[in-house]
Amino acid sequence: DSIATYYKNYNSKFEELQKHAEELAAKINTMRSNIDDRIEAYNAAFLILNNDTVLFNSRASNGYYSSRDAFSRDRQALITRQNNLRAEYDDINAEINEANELIAEYNNAVIKTGELFDSINSNSMSTKEDKIAE
Repeated sequence: DSIATYYKNYNSKFEELQKHAEELAAKINTMRSNIDDRIEAYNAAFLILNNDTVLFNSRASNGYYSSRDAFSRDRQALITRQNNLRAEYDDINAEINEANELIAEYNNAVIKTGELFDSINSNSMSTKEDKIAE
């Protein structure tokens, strides 16, 4: 009976840690995919904004704008896009930091699982050694 109780105690803790690690791994993988997609979209938008800024500066220096209003409107549109892109960059970094925290938690769960497994093995070894010594 004590062996069965011993097994149940360790097994339930082991299963709990393993389930937690699996849940974290799934969440991390989903976040990784989302982060990769967001970074790809950000990089594309960044390149487009840079190209549009070069075009705007070229037009501004070549006399393209016939009115101050047209110039200001295009300039403000670029500034708005730049601000939106900066906010997206900050959001991506926040998500990366969150993913890094989950990775650390996952690694900790894996370490605890290994420690529990080692504990089970050392307890069973010492029990066997005690019986042999008797």
